Amino acid sequence: MTASPGFTYENDILGNRTWRNRYVPTGGMRYLWDELNRATSICGTASGARYEYRPDGMRTLKVEGLTLSWTGDPVTGSGWYDPIWAVNQPTTRYYYDGQMLIEDDHTVSNGAGADVTNTRYGIGARGIDYIDKFFNGAWQGCQFPIYDGHGNMVATLARSGASYTLANKRSYDVWGSVRSQSSVDPPNGPKARYCANLGHVQDDESSLIYMRARYYEPWTGRFVSEDRACDGRNWFVYARCNPVNLSDSTGNSTEYYPGINRWLGVITSLAMMMAAAKLNPAVRAKAIADLGFLVAWWGLDVRGSAGEGDIRVIGGLLLNAMVDLIVVSYTWHQYAAEIAKSSNPLVMKLALIGEHVAFISLFMSLEEIGERG
Repeated sequence: MTASPGFTYENDILGNRTWRNRYVPTGGMRYLWDELNRATSICGTASGARYEYRPDGMRTLKVEGLTLSWTGDPVTGSGWYDPIWAVNQPTTRYYYDGQMLIEDDHTVSNGAGADVTNTRYGIGARGIDYIDKFFNGAWQGCQFPIYDGHGNMVATLARSGASYTLANKRSYDVWGSVRSQSSVDPPNGPKARYCANLGHVQDDESSLIYMRARYYEPWTGRFVSEDRACDGRNWFVYARCNPVNLSDSTGNSTEYYPGINRWLGVITSLAMMMAAAKLNPAVRAKAIADLGFLVAWWGLDVRGSAGEGDIRVIGGLLLNAMVDLIVVSYTWHQYAAEIAKSSNPLVMKLALIGEHVAFISLFMSLEEIGERG
């Protein structure tokens, strides 16, 4: 991406963004990278930071206080940006259980020394289950995150005696930009916001979201660096441009949010197959063959590489059609005999078609639920 409304971008040969609005006095931002394509510094005219990582790529340190200053030439109207470090540099350190953030500490100078804010995250089945905060060693309270169906933290709930306090209320657009917020704890509330249940962290100094392997820009729906896993056809888009149903827990691979509508499709399709199978022994044989095909298909993990989902689905349906032809050819005489003696031959004739339509629906629903590439 080289431009978006109000911005122009520069990228290096590896696809990493290096500048935004480099030659104009507003909206400038510089991006620096190491040899492993990890962002070591992102800074703009208002705020910025530098970063350090452990060997597996997880960020361990953020030092803020870095900004850019514009120097303009009044004759030509052009200019350039110079980096400026603040005297006191707020520092955040990150600690993980595997790749899930369990604690961070934020240290900032207070003139006479340093204030340290520790935040500890309790990890449960849905991601972050509670947030404990300490200031200079003193416990400040516990908050419980409230998530929407997508895993975004839309509020926090804190208990005080017999009452509860709702704070840090936010709403998001589909790409992760905050649309509205209220009752936000100072300075900016919890850093876990968009897809907070996955452990993603909001960087207020750059307005980007740290998603482990890469940094995500919600207002463009793009990462600022190329996908190292080369997932899909476009290596910069987030969640294949489908953030309602897809997410990216690592910054390298698209994953599916199996919505309830998909599971309802599976249940409905299975019910239709069973109902059709009861009408005719030949249809029952086909249904058993179809279910056996599904078990083999998934058990053998017959998968294509990223970006080949359509080819995989078509191939699976064609292979199943060959299996069905064999089964139907062996049971056709029984199918015809059942139709001949039935009091409602039209229903019997439609049973075979209904079972096959139900199987296709079941196959497609399971493919979407199992989508990983």
